Amino acid sequence: MSEITEFMVFRSALRDTEETLRDLAPDPRHPATREALVELVAGNHLALLRLRLLLSGGTVLPEKVDPPAVPDHRLLDTFLDQRRRLLELLDTVDAATLHATGRLPSGR
Repeated sequence: MSEITEFMVFRSALRDTEETLRDLAPDPRHPATREALVELVAGNHLALLRLRLLLSGGTVLPEKVDPPAVPDHRLLDTFLDQRRRLLELLDTVDAATLHATGRLPSGR
């Protein structure tokens, strides 16, 4: 699969996340759902930092960052807002930018 195809599949999956998450976890107050949302928020926080860094020409990506402090009642909204911001940033990536960044440490 080409980098561009992988990128398009990834963006498509991000766009479907909200509906999928609401179907799988309709009650964000459930302990298991809360735990999953805390992890998702932390992961998105790191992804946003890394993507901003890459798009600004950075080459050294942080391995770990402190997750944002989010009240339980705001976890789902925070996660969805982070997804929206990720998609907005990804929409600025064109083929030249995609190829210029090279491969990430994960191999992607």
